[in-house]
Amino acid sequence: MSTESMNSNVVGIDKKIPFFEKLVFGSANGISTFYFMMISTWLLFFYTDVLKISPAYVGVMFVAVRILDACITPVFGVFLDRQNTRWGRYKPWFFIIWLGMAVGGFLAFFPTDFGHLGNMIFATVTYIVFSIFMSVATAPAVGLTSTMTKRQDDRMTISIASYIWIMVFAIVVQIGSLPLIQLLGNGNQADGFRSFMLIAMIFNIIFTMIIFSKVKERFTLKVESEVKFNFKLVVETLVKNKYAVISLVFVLALNLFNAIRSAVGIYYYKYFFEDANMMVVVGALTMLPTIIGVFLSPVITKKIGLKNNILMMVFITIVTSVAMFFLPANDSGKIAFYALFAIGGLFMGIATPAQGTMLPAAVDYGEWKLNTNSGGFLGSLSGFMQTLSTAISGGVTALILAYVKYVPDVPQTAASLNGIKFMMGLLPAIVFILGLVMFAWDMTEQKHKQIVEEINLRRNQSNESDQAVEDHMGPNNFSS
Repeated sequence: MSTESMNSNVVGIDKKIPFFEKLVFGSANGISTFYFMMISTWLLFFYTDVLKISPAYVGVMFVAVRILDACITPVFGVFLDRQNTRWGRYKPWFFIIWLGMAVGGFLAFFPTDFGHLGNMIFATVTYIVFSIFMSVATAPAVGLTSTMTKRQDDRMTISIASYIWIMVFAIVVQIGSLPLIQLLGNGNQADGFRSFMLIAMIFNIIFTMIIFSKVKERFTLKVESEVKFNFKLVVETLVKNKYAVISLVFVLALNLFNAIRSAVGIYYYKYFFEDANMMVVVGALTMLPTIIGVFLSPVITKKIGLKNNILMMVFITIVTSVAMFFLPANDSGKIAFYALFAIGGLFMGIATPAQGTMLPAAVDYGEWKLNTNSGGFLGSLSGFMQTLSTAISGGVTALILAYVKYVPDVPQTAASLNGIKFMMGLLPAIVFILGLVMFAWDMTEQKHKQIVEEINLRRNQSNESDQAVEDHMGPNNFSS
């Protein structure tokens, strides 16, 4: 246990952690968002239009790899919660996995010319590697969030910083990726993707090294003093923690919504409105309302509560998404589309920083209720939900495109256009109905404070007991 927790004025409970630490750690979400958005926005397109792989094969591959991730991520999360190293429990694994994610992202978008079968094999192998790193990346990140600080205002600041970084990295993908790929490739898409992802890999490795050097773990249970983490306890960690269940279902709903939108976006702009550059315009026009929403989030969350804040966003998002299905393919339709996207971005910005505090609160609740580490386990499940959403969105999009007889780089049939419209408007709204699970959330700020106070009291009592035993037995006779 950290010696800091023995003091009466504890950083992370009584005192806020340093702002720079929160700001730096927030960039981790920006990095992961960059790769999630590259997968959602470009990977299907890269496979079908650059490597010329069948959409049906890609769709099956996306879904099949998730089965592998489903086996790996929970096991890795449990493993992570049982680790202790000289650098911390979660930090070293965070460093290793984020480096792997950066390298895996570069390889996933590496163009090959091995023939049709060779390209399929290379794409499959590199996607499996990249997908595994993406799936397990959230485990050490959530673990770090729960061990850095127990203050909800610290976590809200981390969430706000995270969302600012998310916006920066999202802008790189939404606004910068298309022109940069064209520029770096000098008109050759394959070369452009390779150069763009090489630069991204270098920058993200630098960010990862800075995070590792600045972030501190302050609150972790001793592995030797906690209840043995057996299979039964693994199940109880999830089943007996309703806040974890709610958080994970909401993560799946939110990421499914965004991933489906991202996956079909390039097809929607290119073939429905016949303007691929709309992707850049949409990113630019929605940036301001989203940022405004992020900074309004603490005030609105304090005013109406986390639950009502997020439910308000869910209802607005469903309504605006449904409305997009009925837009005409003309200039007035474009303007209406931009307006709907901006409204949705405002409310998404208001809710997302608050949503970022949910899983760490669930980790605290699990420690209070079951007296065990669960940050890695629940984080791994959250990461799996995120990568599952990219697989489902990519798989469903690819299969629907195959069903409606989509053909690259030619005018689409009415059936193809209707399928693309359905995936842009109605399908995201349908899956986001899962977000109504927030009706069951009843963790108030006061309830969380009481939980943290009891956890801190329990830690101090354990410290005092350990110290008393050591004083009684003497340093030479003490046995661990």
